[in-house]
Order: sequence, then structure tokens, then C-alpha cells
Amino acid sequence: MRNLFEHLYDIYPEIRSHLLGENGDLRQDVPVFVNGRNPRLMNAGLDMALKSEDEICLFSPISSGRMNVEVMRSSTSSEQDQTR
Repeated sequence: MRNLFEHLYDIYPEIRSHLLGENGDLRQDVPVFVNGRNPRLMNAGLDMALKSEDEICLFSPISSGRMNVEVMRSSTSSEQDQTR
């Protein structure tokens, strides 16, 4: 699962600071679910292997004051502006 997050950071570098804490781990207030289950409660935690059919849900933390999706949208629109 960590590889998935690294891939997201490559595509949307701006979300890194919104998702990671000072120690470099996914912030505890970032809700993430794999097939409807919290991977933090599983033995492997965020180091679990993902399958192609797994459904990953990542939600914006309520405490952030700014939704992570806004960061991704601004990143995508900036990229589109640069290609014009």
C-alpha cells in the first residue's frame, strides 16, 4: 500500500504535506480504507500488499481545514496550463 501512496505523491506532489506527518508516515487523521476496512487495524497495516481488484478509499481529514481533493485539482489544472 505504501507504493500506492508513493505513486500518488509522484503524480500530485502537493498532497504529500497534507497526507504525511512530521515523521514521514501517513497522518493518523487521514481516513483510508481498503475494501471498506481500515488497514491500520490489520496485521500488515499500511505495508499490506494490494491486489488489482482492491478498492482504496482515501478521505480528506476533517481537521485539515482544506480538502486534499482541492490540492489535487489545483495541481492538475496547473499541469494543464503548463501544457498549453
